[in-house]
Amino acid sequence: MDGDGKDAGTAMTVAVAVGVGDGAVTRRRSGVKVRWTAAMRATFFAHLACNCNVTAAAAAIGVQPSQVHYQRRISKPFAAEWQRMIDAGYLLLEMRMIGHAMAGGGGTVAGDSAGVEPLAYDEAFKLLNLYRARREGRVRSRGPAQVVATREQADAAILAKLDALAARKARAAGETPA
Repeated sequence: MDGDGKDAGTAMTVAVAVGVGDGAVTRRRSGVKVRWTAAMRATFFAHLACNCNVTAAAAAIGVQPSQVHYQRRISKPFAAEWQRMIDAGYLLLEMRMIGHAMAGGGGTVAGDSAGVEPLAYDEAFKLLNLYRARREGRVRSRGPAQVVATREQADAAILAKLDALAARKARAAGETPA
């Protein structure tokens, strides 16, 4: 059992040692299940807290972003830690921007040796505003809301298609549909 109470030893699970920091990280192809180790989680969350960049944090442990998003969907403890690290990362970004402004500004908010990447001030400001808007529920959705058919609607649509296929088959055979 892993830390989420799920069986980590399924037949499709691939256990690959990930060498963190020694350049030995290998990319796992998407669609292959990943066995999450404590070291992988710690490294992923450390990178996520530093940069709020899921793609970069996933690359740091050698997995695809889709694999970390999948882990977030299936594991509530992972999702909770993810949110804590995103919150910490945006707090760090805000502090970096304040320090940047106090130091006289410029076009780029400097990074540091702990893995925090430099970021253009305008981009940092937009990211921080977008994060706050999402957290406060002020972000508009992209496009129309997704509509999911009810079971009855799906059954009716399938039956209508079957009736149409039967009628076409009957016409092709020269019969009148019943």
